[in-house]
Amino acid sequence: MSDEMPDDSVLLRTIGLGMDIKVFKKSPVGKFLLDRAEMEAVQSFNALKIADPEDPRLIRELQNKIKVAESFELWLEEGIESGKNAEDQYEASRLD
Repeated sequence: MSDEMPDDSVLLRTIGLGMDIKVFKKSPVGKFLLDRAEMEAVQSFNALKIADPEDPRLIRELQNKIKVAESFELWLEEGIESGKNAEDQYEASRLD
């Protein structure tokens, strides 16, 4: 793995993306999609609790729905965190 710092344009784009994701999460569309993802995860988990244990296809399908729904918010959080990390790197490079 390289110890080289990304150039400023990459850092600035990543910072901007993180900020955009924060705004998106608070927007009506972002809130709607996050609520839908949470609802999908809860509904699938409840269905998984009563699923026939002899139906592996259904169990896999429900597990996948839960994983995708949970991943959605995680992806957004990772984007925000990447933006914060890029901002820290950018500020540190200005001190050098």
